[in-house]
Amino acid sequence: MKKTKSLRTALLSISLLVFLLIGCMDNQKQQVIIQVETSEIMSCEILNLKAFQFDILIEGQAEEIELIAQANRQTIALSGKKKITVSPFFADMTVSEIVIRLIDQNREIIASKTIALPVNDNRPEYSQLNEGLYFDEEGVVSFYQLEFIPTLTLAQRIELYFKTKNAAIITYAALMKGGVVRFCLYQDYPLDFEDPTMADFPAEYAYNVENDTFVDPETGEAVFVEKVYFVVTNWNAGPGVEGAKVDVYESGTQILIGTAETNAFGAAEVPVVRNVEKMDVKVTKQGHARSLVQGLKPEAANNIPFGILLMTAQLNADPTTETDPIVAVSLFEIEAAGNASRDATPINMADPITGPFTAKVEVTADNHVNSIYEPLIDRIAGAGLVTTDRLYAGEVTEAEFDISPTGHDGEVALYTTVYDKNNNRVLKVDYLTI
Repeated sequence: MKKTKSLRTALLSISLLVFLLIGCMDNQKQQVIIQVETSEIMSCEILNLKAFQFDILIEGQAEEIELIAQANRQTIALSGKKKITVSPFFADMTVSEIVIRLIDQNREIIASKTIALPVNDNRPEYSQLNEGLYFDEEGVVSFYQLEFIPTLTLAQRIELYFKTKNAAIITYAALMKGGVVRFCLYQDYPLDFEDPTMADFPAEYAYNVENDTFVDPETGEAVFVEKVYFVVTNWNAGPGVEGAKVDVYESGTQILIGTAETNAFGAAEVPVVRNVEKMDVKVTKQGHARSLVQGLKPEAANNIPFGILLMTAQLNADPTTETDPIVAVSLFEIEAAGNASRDATPINMADPITGPFTAKVEVTADNHVNSIYEPLIDRIAGAGLVTTDRLYAGEVTEAEFDISPTGHDGEVALYTTVYDKNNNRVLKVDYLTI
């Protein structure tokens, strides 16, 4: 009987001890308190974005603090801090609350607080084609249409917000006001009735990011003055490279005038929005080297597609981190004795050429230069040795070639091809009159 009583007493003592321990743990959890002061620091209906500053005071011990507002989830190590400021913290304008949680070393939630946020859902259900944000980066204007912006991810819209803060980029907001679309500098937003209409917008056209076209800012409709055609292949005789980006610039500038992507056959049809004398064509695709055609006249690609080689990369498969070699071509007369008198008789490419001449090719490149091919009249050197009368110089940064214009008359194109060790290719086009 005494043994039974002693056993009961022992069990009761153990149960009481466990209860006390659980009670202590619960008390420790309850002692962790979050105090939050919330300030809205930014709200933009156009970007469907708002941002807050949270000044957080923590009473108790925690390893991390976690802030959650739908798509935005941010975790911060506390490292013993009792006071922390989180700013900016972004959220969609339609988000009504944010949850702030404290996490212990066992990854358990030990405290939580829900903060109500102001909600704004006043974005229009329909907008004009030319309403939205325009970003002018050194004369190149990109356009994000008002209804397209909410389809972007939160991270993409945050990136656009920081673009509006970039002093090197001029940002315009364009919205309906007084029955017409008006625009103002983003920093002066919101618009008023005195702001100019889109007829006075300072750019002829803008690149519409949503559908990869150029549009007239006054109407929002797609515009182009002509189309140029290209076929991009991995070698001279193919295969076609699908999914390569073809960007056309006004030659010698960074003004983008047309863009397209190659189809399954490597073909690209590029509407260009400006009449230019010459154009530079840049072709890129992951896994491949870069390819640049420099100084090409649009008529060379108006009717028959102009062929461009895009080689497989040898050193670096990311073309965005590579650079195009810089190629300079200068011409000199050849004297009767067969020597080029470069100091005395350089040839101006704008003047008619009446006899043989020497072409000097100089290359500046980040990678080692692999090969400089002989400049050819109305013919393009390929990657393989398929033309028996073609010369090339390897592993050098400059080379000279004697050229005879026999059999040519009138305006001709002189094509100079250069490759670096990554297979980045430059085809420089100079026009001569024979």
